Amino acid sequence: MSIDFSALYPLYSIDPRAVWKGQLALLLMAGATAAVIIIPLNPDSRGLQWLKRSSIVAIMLMAAIQFALLICYLFYPSYLNHAEAVIASTSWLGWEGYPLYPPLDGGDIYGTEYGPSLFQVTGFALWLFGPSIAASKIPGLMAFALSQFLSFVTLRRAGAGVAAALTMTSVQCVVQAGFTDQGFIFGVRSDALLFLAAQTAVLTATSAPTMLTAGALGLLGGLCVNFKLHGGFYILPAFVYCLGRSPNAAAGLRLTCAAGLAAIIALAVPFSPSNASLIEYYHHFQAISNNPWNRWLFEQDVIFAGMCFAPLFLVYVLFTPKLPRAFNWFLATLVLCMMIVTIPAATTGAGPYHLLPFLPSIVWGFFVLRREVLASLTSLRARGRCEGLMVGLIIALVFGYGPIVIASWGTVLRIFGEAPLIREATAEIERTLDDYPGLKVAVGPGTGFYSAQYLRVIPVFRGNPLPIDSTSWMGLVRNGVSDQIVRRAIRECHVDLWLLPSDGPFVVISHLDGEDIYSDEVRADFLSTYERERLGRVFDQWRCKRHE
Repeated sequence: MSIDFSALYPLYSIDPRAVWKGQLALLLMAGATAAVIIIPLNPDSRGLQWLKRSSIVAIMLMAAIQFALLICYLFYPSYLNHAEAVIASTSWLGWEGYPLYPPLDGGDIYGTEYGPSLFQVTGFALWLFGPSIAASKIPGLMAFALSQFLSFVTLRRAGAGVAAALTMTSVQCVVQAGFTDQGFIFGVRSDALLFLAAQTAVLTATSAPTMLTAGALGLLGGLCVNFKLHGGFYILPAFVYCLGRSPNAAAGLRLTCAAGLAAIIALAVPFSPSNASLIEYYHHFQAISNNPWNRWLFEQDVIFAGMCFAPLFLVYVLFTPKLPRAFNWFLATLVLCMMIVTIPAATTGAGPYHLLPFLPSIVWGFFVLRREVLASLTSLRARGRCEGLMVGLIIALVFGYGPIVIASWGTVLRIFGEAPLIREATAEIERTLDDYPGLKVAVGPGTGFYSAQYLRVIPVFRGNPLPIDSTSWMGLVRNGVSDQIVRRAIRECHVDLWLLPSDGPFVVISHLDGEDIYSDEVRADFLSTYERERLGRVFDQWRCKRHE
């Protein structure tokens, strides 16, 4: 007898590099569902309860390890993600009055596609705690920790017991941990702040649908759009749930108007300072917004979204509970918003981390769905099936997604192992700044120790300019911006003294396309304008010839 596996062919055609984003977990969830349908289970059996306790302990232990990494990252003397250094530098420059989006036709080359609120939040932390690498990490680290606390509070408000709320929050934490680049989770980026805003929106939406609630959701939505242009989609499901519980159409219209007005205010106010030009932001965003669509990333996005949403889908299909109208609209909006965000998440340089801020809505939605299912079950067989499915889903996450998490932790620990060399590089920078207090000093790119380039924030924190940021230039050159602005900055000696990795100046291979972002003409201009004055263990010193 032959068995037809043709239905699985679409899974085989997926790019193998996309598998690690959750395909195995999806297959294990499907297997767990099939098992509980076929095998009758007693919800009070010792074996099932042992599996439940063991899987919950495993999930909570993984969440505890993730929090331990968070604490370690605060004391790690550099960054994990390439964008963190430019965000921290731009934030401090902006706080000191420099433009957040310098004109592309002259001046320094830095800035990213994020709105000004990210730089203002980070700049405030740098001002409050003193400009340093550790201080720049505080907003992201606090946002991650506070998000987990608010998740626990939200689930408790929805009727979860302490153990259930801790378990669901741990699941959320573990899913976040499955990203090799932990900078997406608690780094100096917009992602942790967007996650916190989405978590706050879910908590807010569970309150009564008043004008105050709608205004708060609008503020969160406007702030998220300011962080990232598609950030409003993370808040929309919570707002639709709030709107769906309004008593009538007129009340719903008033709530919508209140939320819209609040969103406009939250979006516009961060552009009010003179150094946060909306026009220059538009020009900068336009210059880097032509990144091509990537099928491999789209497959990753779809698999990750499917893994996250599969528990809700399986529970609903298996038990078909009767749900409130507002909750149905919430689920439909959640699916639609996730589908929309997979599009910008599939552009080169993006990825499934763009879907992470939907997790608070998914986790809360799953608990509400589970609560309604448990309330409707009467037979022992149905209760056993439900209990078995819940245990099966957790086991699928542990064994299908857990290896991804462990691999992610291994990468982070390997980077943490570079701390001694990072501290040595930091000492070189500090000595140079102390030796040449009257010169403009900058840390630049080279082929040597790559992580040392993240330390370009240190001269900025000491009052020096950021003439050429490689992360910013990587996006600009990818979108066809002429390198004349880089060559002019070099020829005009915007920096008196460059500290460059010792294996070759101005060589950076882009992770977007594998090409060197600096041309031979840029290096020729550099060598004709600067000369190497001193060799170092990590950095060489290059002084402008005209400033000798």
